[in-house]
Amino acid sequence: MSDQPVFSNVKKKLGEQSRHPPLEGVRVIDLTIAMAGPLASQRLGDMGADIIKIESLDSGDLTRVFILNDTTIDADTTSFLALNRNKRSVCINLKEARGREVLLRLAKTADVLLQNFRPGVVDRLGVSYSDVQAVNDSIVYCSISGFGDTGPMAQHPGQDLLVQAFSGMMFNAGYVDGPPHPAPVYLVDAATSHLATEAILAALIQRQRDGVGQHVKVSLLGAALEMQIQELTTYLHTRKLASRTRSPYASIWLEPPYGIYRTSDSWIALSQNDMRTIGEIVGSESLIRVFEAKPIKGDSSANVAWRDELYCTLQDALLSDTTNAWIKKLLPRKIWCGPVQTYEELVDHPQSAGFFASFYRQGSKQIDTVAPAISFSQGEAVGLKPPPTLGEHTEEVLLDLGMTKEEITSLRNEKIVS
Repeated sequence: MSDQPVFSNVKKKLGEQSRHPPLEGVRVIDLTIAMAGPLASQRLGDMGADIIKIESLDSGDLTRVFILNDTTIDADTTSFLALNRNKRSVCINLKEARGREVLLRLAKTADVLLQNFRPGVVDRLGVSYSDVQAVNDSIVYCSISGFGDTGPMAQHPGQDLLVQAFSGMMFNAGYVDGPPHPAPVYLVDAATSHLATEAILAALIQRQRDGVGQHVKVSLLGAALEMQIQELTTYLHTRKLASRTRSPYASIWLEPPYGIYRTSDSWIALSQNDMRTIGEIVGSESLIRVFEAKPIKGDSSANVAWRDELYCTLQDALLSDTTNAWIKKLLPRKIWCGPVQTYEELVDHPQSAGFFASFYRQGSKQIDTVAPAISFSQGEAVGLKPPPTLGEHTEEVLLDLGMTKEEITSLRNEKIVS
């Protein structure tokens, strides 16, 4: 095990561990844009890491100009505010040699570097793993790609919707003969951000044990496939696709009643459940008869017709009462069910207390967002620091790096930093 400090940014030995956030002393250089990378680094920042967000001199992170639902707060997009709390922004022109030198100087002080450029870009910029390792051999260097760093599509844009489309998941729901059914949120980006966080934390643990840094890689495609691990494993062993139906089941791979149903006043979700018990509760003998008439295994067309009839029969029965009334009848009989809510209903529901949080900017209104999803019994909470303005911490970070004000002014004049 190395005699070097576990985290290069620890300036003194930490005392009682319970007084400190889990990742205090960890410095992360964040070269990412969009969602997967920034969400991963934000999660590390929420755990106490010092996140130095490197941005271009002109517009910075893509999400600074990506307006969601025509909504901005004090000229910032909600996308940027959602993904960049607990970070410091430094603007560096990485296309210039002096800019690369500044970044590598910063990398010498860091524990982690996170980037999501397309494969090959970091080599052209001179900030690849080998470049950074040359100045800091204990660095944990995490690369996020769209389709992996090899293969015929390695250079293709790795955007969430495109990876959903490529991965096959869009055919796991929807109607027969209907269009592919994409997820309405950036599901693959979110899953990839978790993989990146896990990879970084695991590599830091290994470095603590063995004293070595390493290059860890994750991809949006890998995340999309992992989310479908049960369905893909089934397909790999059968080479048979599940059939889409004319009924809106939530997944073509799962037995009925898995899906969403209309009630007299709204909608109800039913998970994997015993159909005979459901038939008894809703008072439908015909539902039980249809269920027991399941066709023999392997008869695909008959199975599709059976599923459609089963859905329609259950749907008709559930129209006779409200969602809340059905939940009160179904849950005591161990039927897994729940309401289908809008954002308005979600935010106002008492179960959501503690899952949302707010932060403030000087001279700004309160900014509401989703709270960190992880809690710890030991250590002080980090709190939520507002996302930085573009280049807000450039001088602060470079002064900490040992540069003089004259050096920083020279870099500014040459448009290397801003």
